[in-house]
Amino acid sequence: QDDMLVTVGALIAATGAGVLGFLTWDGSLFAYHPLLMWTGLVLSGMSGMMSVQMRHGTTDAGQMKQFVLIHASLMFLAVLCVGAGLTAVYLNKEQNNYNHFLTTHSWAGLAAAGMFAMNLLGGGLKSGGLLCQMPRPFNEPMHRLGGLGALFTGLTAVYLGLESSWALKTLSTEVRYLLMGCAAVPALMVVLWAVMPPKATGKKD
Repeated sequence: QDDMLVTVGALIAATGAGVLGFLTWDGSLFAYHPLLMWTGLVLSGMSGMMSVQMRHGTTDAGQMKQFVLIHASLMFLAVLCVGAGLTAVYLNKEQNNYNHFLTTHSWAGLAAAGMFAMNLLGGGLKSGGLLCQMPRPFNEPMHRLGGLGALFTGLTAVYLGLESSWALKTLSTEVRYLLMGCAAVPALMVVLWAVMPPKATGKKD
């Protein structure tokens, strides 16, 4: 059942990516920006956050490690996509002589990218044993809070992007609301699982 919930959440996020790409792709440099940011912040990022919660649903050490590795891989992909998305919009503005970082949307996107990257680095150091000597409040709980902070900052960037002048001209109101829902549902699942993680099943290794 928990596997099914993760699959549903990922499919909803993937549906949003498909709709966004189908309706906005025109081959331009800017067209990479919304698709890459959605893929990083919503599809890969939230799927990664949901996957790591799955480790609470088992007591098998091998399965727990597998979920953590999936989480790390998806979060690494999320950072790559977000970085590429920011690069695309930056280069597009350079080509068109537009000024940078004039909106709350742009600053929220930059902040989300930084938070995702810092949390990925922190998780890597923790898993590598370099942070294991730190007091517990500055170890795993800090990583979780950082992840939730990155999630909500990313969602803010996505929402503001869907309310931007570009989105208002490119997407209908119905499509924008659909995309907001496709981002909100997996995000709600992440938050609910953070509060009420899956119950452990299976034999302990």
